[in-house]
Amino acid sequence: MLQRHFFVSKEPFLWLLTSDVSSLVSSFLFAILPLVLHFLHKLSAVLFTILGLALFAMEVLWRQGLWMPWSQVFLTTIPTPLIAIGLLYGGLSIALSAKEGNGRSMVGIIIGIACIALFAVFATLRLWPLS
Repeated sequence: MLQRHFFVSKEPFLWLLTSDVSSLVSSFLFAILPLVLHFLHKLSAVLFTILGLALFAMEVLWRQGLWMPWSQVFLTTIPTPLIAIGLLYGGLSIALSAKEGNGRSMVGIIIGIACIALFAVFATLRLWPLS
């Protein structure tokens, strides 16, 4: 009977802590994280532009009385993702412009918490019933 060596021990994931796999994974994450953040920054800029133009087009269609039920649906649903994408773009812009070093991660954490709090406030105000 063949047995795999990491399932034989009582703690199956102990080999992750004792080998160089954990250092390999952490170095891979730190190497790829800036690339992912830059990609998210560019993607959020494109999505913000597309959603902003869609919101403008729906406003024009709604004012003209064209495509009536759907323009009103889009006017009520587009602003919340637009706020989220705008905060993502702004937060990533500030976090990426911070200098390299120990303070950069702290700036990223503070900006991330502030963006999440602002989105919670704006989403609550946006979705709160008026009556």
